[in-house]
Amino acid sequence: MRTETVAPAIAEFETHKFEVISHKLKGMLDDEEHYSEKRWQAEIVDILKILNPKYIGVFPEPPIHDSYSGVTRRVDFLLVDAGGSVDLVEIKKPSDSAVVTR
Repeated sequence: MRTETVAPAIAEFETHKFEVISHKLKGMLDDEEHYSEKRWQAEIVDILKILNPKYIGVFPEPPIHDSYSGVTRRVDFLLVDAGGSVDLVEIKKPSDSAVVTR
């Protein structure tokens, strides 16, 4: 009877996963002008789900009530994990123009 551990195979898979994600991100950054903000957001949230398999639900643009100002706002995504916790995610497309000005 042979007993082999699965750790080496999983480590190889994990290495490949990060290489694929890195290649994808580099390609997206090199070709950023061909991505709409919506497509950019969808690609990034897909990567987030791969990196964090704890997420079991993704809700695009959910309404979030701002109790301080009394208005309802929208964020790009609400991610729900297996424990019921939520993460609110705002994803901005990269740009050569400054985000903050003088």
